[in-house]
Amino acid sequence: MSLLAAQPGSFDLFWLPLAAAILGAMILSTRNSRPAKRAGGMMVAIGIAFVAISPLTLPDSPSSAFGQLLLLLAGPSLLVFCALWLKLAGNHPLFGRRTILLMQSVAALWLVLLWVSAPEFAGEKNAFWQLWWSSTLLIAAVFMFVVANFVSRNAALLFAALGMSLLIGFSMLETPSTSSAAFRDSSVDSLAMIFGALAGMGSAMVCWFFIVQRFHADEAEFPLAEPLDDAERKQLETRLAEDLEWLKSSRGDDDE
Repeated sequence: MSLLAAQPGSFDLFWLPLAAAILGAMILSTRNSRPAKRAGGMMVAIGIAFVAISPLTLPDSPSSAFGQLLLLLAGPSLLVFCALWLKLAGNHPLFGRRTILLMQSVAALWLVLLWVSAPEFAGEKNAFWQLWWSSTLLIAAVFMFVVANFVSRNAALLFAALGMSLLIGFSMLETPSTSSAAFRDSSVDSLAMIFGALAGMGSAMVCWFFIVQRFHADEAEFPLAEPLDDAERKQLETRLAEDLEWLKSSRGDDDE
């Protein structure tokens, strides 16, 4: 309990909430009861909130740069989520359609400003900003290529062209915040990070599969139930006949 002291540090205000958010996400994504999923959702929300405000609670910690980026992305993410929720609700008047368009436009403008002007933390450019952009663009390009395999020919060409535009266009684009060479280097790092995460998840799933299979192999076989004798069979048939009569009578009462 010495870590949870009167003067909390990075463990209490960043790493512990981040671990709680990851644990809550695992609870949400697995088979659990509704109260457990509700608790997992609260853990995710509280953990993300603590990580997002870490630039205020831990201004001198290098890990707070991630919290700053998360806080800057909270605005456009909420706007896109609200616009999607309003659009799925349907039957909205003209004011609702204009509100959806305004939310989407503000979110897009927010992201463009984040692309043009890199956020600074502790007097330096945020180290996670370029990694996030390159990872997002790589995932978006892969998504375009995947969608191209499930649509018509003309649409497939369009999605493939959009994916190539994301990969080539942004890798050659110069901005006041970064150079094209630095962005290409960051894309390589992001690609390695994505492949590493996928390899780790695949290894974890394989290990989980073998562990479950091992536990099932060690379980003793359940003994088969003995067949019913004549008295037990007769009693079961009587009970079933009584249940059928009750169902028929209840159905007749409902019809009346």
